[in-house]
Amino acid sequence: MKTLVIGSGIAGITASLDIAEAGGDVILIEKEHFATGTLASLDRQFPNDACGFCQVYPFTGDGVAQYCIRRVFTHPGIEVRTGTEVVSIEGEGPYTVKLRRKPRGVVIEKCISCRKCEDVCPVEAEDSFNRFGKRKAIYTDYPMPFPQSYAIDWEACTKCGECVKVCPTDAIDLNMVEGEEVIEVDRIITTTGFEEVDPSLIKEYGYKRFKNVLTGLEFERLLSFFGPTLGELKRPSDGKKPKRIAFLQCVGSRDIRNPLCSYTCCMYALKEMHLLKRFHPDVEAVMFYMDIRAFGKGYYKYFLETDGKFIPQRVAGIEEDENGNLILKYEDENGRFITDVFDMVVLAT
Repeated sequence: MKTLVIGSGIAGITASLDIAEAGGDVILIEKEHFATGTLASLDRQFPNDACGFCQVYPFTGDGVAQYCIRRVFTHPGIEVRTGTEVVSIEGEGPYTVKLRRKPRGVVIEKCISCRKCEDVCPVEAEDSFNRFGKRKAIYTDYPMPFPQSYAIDWEACTKCGECVKVCPTDAIDLNMVEGEEVIEVDRIITTTGFEEVDPSLIKEYGYKRFKNVLTGLEFERLLSFFGPTLGELKRPSDGKKPKRIAFLQCVGSRDIRNPLCSYTCCMYALKEMHLLKRFHPDVEAVMFYMDIRAFGKGYYKYFLETDGKFIPQRVAGIEEDENGNLILKYEDENGRFITDVFDMVVLAT
């Protein structure tokens, strides 16, 4: 039986591996040009803070990188298609699925990732992967991506042709067009992924107004050795290393605007505090929270092992002084109104 898995994040990868290991055939599709979704932006992952880049080794046989999720890309029972999305689904099983393949602009089989195209590209675009700074119109999302090939951002590309001139393998096709294909599958699994709350809607926290107010994923990219600062912890406003960082929980949730709990923010914020203290032990970490939702085995122990200060209060608002420092206002457990100054704030969204 053949299964179509839609989405190449951790859920899609896990589902594909489970089916393929049981003997099934899988087509795994991803609408973006690079696979693995948000997972690729996490250097280290909860709950064991394992290095994410230990997953780059391919599965070559029993006992070799056996638990590496990237073996989905080399598994004989799994076909991975990036830049591909579903147009329509017909039938009640088996299903007739029409797929659309977006033009990558680079022939995967020819690209050798020499970076010459990136070096000569004159056009810059927002770096949506690192969430800071710029990247070129011809780009790769992250080190050792899948597939290991460049792609063109057509919204930014001017088709100037400079990349074509320097490509040693004639891999770049600025006239590449989209294509469609119809496939038959027996089962379909949709892995919906997730989206962060847009914290700019929470006006009192100043996201996008104050440069040193970041989301959790932005903070993780700052800590990443492959991130925009190569692991150096710097404030976006002035490049200085922060001395005090506040972690704010339940941003966009558990209030009158949205009473629901995301269920995961407590633990990923604790992971970020662990990473901060591992690589920058001199930086003070303070968490403002309602409850610590340690919902899994060993998670409360992980909380107790966190090197930081915990204040069981929600922050009422944030202001910025002339130096880019952030002034937090909150009420303490005795009902006193407190103001405290931090160099950086990380929002759990």
